[in-house]
Amino acid sequence: MVWHVDNKTAPLVKPRKQPVFSKETRYFTDEIGQTPTVPQADWFNMIQGELLQLAKALGVTPDKLNDGQIGPALLEKLKKVTPSTITASTKNSVTDSSHTHEITKATTSQAGIVQLTNTVSSAQDKAITPFAVNELQKSIEQAITEATEVPVDKIFAFDTATPPKGYIARNGQAIDQATMPKLYARYGANMPDDRDRVLRMAGSLAGTAGTTQEDAMQRITGSFEVNPGHGSRNFFIGSPKGCFHRGSTGSGKAPYISYSDAASESQRALFDSNRSGRTATETRVKSRIVILCNKIQ
Repeated sequence: MVWHVDNKTAPLVKPRKQPVFSKETRYFTDEIGQTPTVPQADWFNMIQGELLQLAKALGVTPDKLNDGQIGPALLEKLKKVTPSTITASTKNSVTDSSHTHEITKATTSQAGIVQLTNTVSSAQDKAITPFAVNELQKSIEQAITEATEVPVDKIFAFDTATPPKGYIARNGQAIDQATMPKLYARYGANMPDDRDRVLRMAGSLAGTAGTTQEDAMQRITGSFEVNPGHGSRNFFIGSPKGCFHRGSTGSGKAPYISYSDAASESQRALFDSNRSGRTATETRVKSRIVILCNKIQ
């Protein structure tokens, strides 16, 4: 029952409240030896006012004959206070037994709910999980390793007398399997010996990469004519070409060879590759002298 005091002694105008007697909490008593507590109109009016306001808040219409108004109404109100499961798609709503809320979606400029994902992408409405971060880290580390890892058979050239620290010369020296396992697996017990060799791109003339070629000289040709001279026993060397040329014995006589007078009237057919190109004690290309090395690994 929710109802106001209802008899002839109750005034229609709410009495003026009495001044505060004590700010400390006090209690009712009727113990023997103590003065019984006398409830006053102030206290009863406060209780009555609170109950009427509670009934109004619960949507209860006061009924003097109904003794079960506050309890059931309060239970129904509490049911609606209990929230249902809130998801990314729920809306603001109230039912007879519960209520839900709509949660703002997160953006780059606004906080809110966001969908998790294990995939790294360009999506701006999803957040990656620690799993995705870990996978991304492994991918980055792998990419760095691949970008910085030196192939075991990569050849480096240095214009120094000895290899820099961390490199081994390609001069046929032994490979320590314990400290250079990759080089050992690639070349075996010894480094290739590239001393006095130049590098050449693989091709139809050069052959397969990783193999060697020995030195050789390109074919050089020339010719000269042998013409009849003065008489049947003489012949004449004429029109030398290429690396051939005529050279006199110094007699100053005509350029022919005579079997009857070979000592004083003769010429020689001479061969000299210098007449076709530059020469030295070896056949080579223009070069810069370096040492060839591999990185120790």
